[in-house]
Amino acid sequence: MILEVLRDPKYKYQSFIPNEFMVYGKPLSSENKNKDTYYLVQDFVKGDILRDRRKELKTNEHLKNQLIVIAILSLYLYEAKSLMPDFRPAVILTDGANWFVNTNNIVIGEDDCMKIIDTRWMWSLSLNIVQRGLAIPEMTRMSITNFLNSGI
Repeated sequence: MILEVLRDPKYKYQSFIPNEFMVYGKPLSSENKNKDTYYLVQDFVKGDILRDRRKELKTNEHLKNQLIVIAILSLYLYEAKSLMPDFRPAVILTDGANWFVNTNNIVIGEDDCMKIIDTRWMWSLSLNIVQRGLAIPEMTRMSITNFLNSGI
């Protein structure tokens, strides 16, 4: 099933990243007032966070298939580039085992297309344990793997 989803042009060519823009100008902080700076700004994605619609994954093939592609791409980043997107759950203590489907960083737009927001934050596996967020990348990877193995 996973290979069929990855081969489907509907998902194969879908962009999961909102448009980004660079804004150049004066800094917001007073200590940098004489230095120009830039800001990266993402398009606002109007919709619902995945956590609020996660139960639909059992009945909505389109949502489930998009999340499968995001999961595979995330595992590729983890294995090939030693990076993991920030898919921490909204409430770490209660959503501990299902981080991936309880994240606030995947938004389902009004058109039912998923977008990953806050895409500039990646956990690096090559940094020391504190800089890399203790076990956050591994917890995220386990949650993604559990999602893929669950057969939703």
